[in-house]
Formats: sequence, C-alpha cells, structure tokens
Amino acid sequence: MARTIDLEELLKRSGCDRYRFDKNKWHTPQGAISIKGEKFFNWNAGFGGGGAISLVMHLTGYNGPVKLDNELSLSYTKIFT
Repeated sequence: MARTIDLEELLKRSGCDRYRFDKNKWHTPQGAISIKGEKFFNWNAGFGGGGAISLVMHLTGYNGPVKLDNELSLSYTKIFT
C-alpha cells in the first residue's frame, strides 16, 4: 500500500540526492527536503507533510490522490518518469 512506502526510498528512486553532511536532508527539484520517519519538510517552500502520497504530490504538483495511491501501490517510480 502506498501509505507504507519509505520516504527515503521514494526520494532515492526518484533521483534525488542525499545531502553529504546531513543524512536526513535531500536535494529535490522543489528544494531542500528533510525526512524524519513518515514526515517531510521543504525548507525552501516552508511546507511540510506526511506520507508518500503527500510527498509525491508536493514534488510533482500532482493533485489526484486516489489515482496516485493506485499508481504508487503498483510502481512508485512511474510518477517521476
């Protein structure tokens, strides 16, 4: 189920890079994002949320949560291609 997808794994598979000196922080197309468990915070946008669905919606501007849940459940790398 999409809600159980690890956020760090999601960022890795989407091509985002982990900061060298802060292992909880990631370089993303939307700016610097910190991950703590199932929560994330975008330092550039001043926005945070929780879960894989919210993170993908934030990174891509995607706003179809029902379809997104199905897509992530099948293959969450599709969202970023």
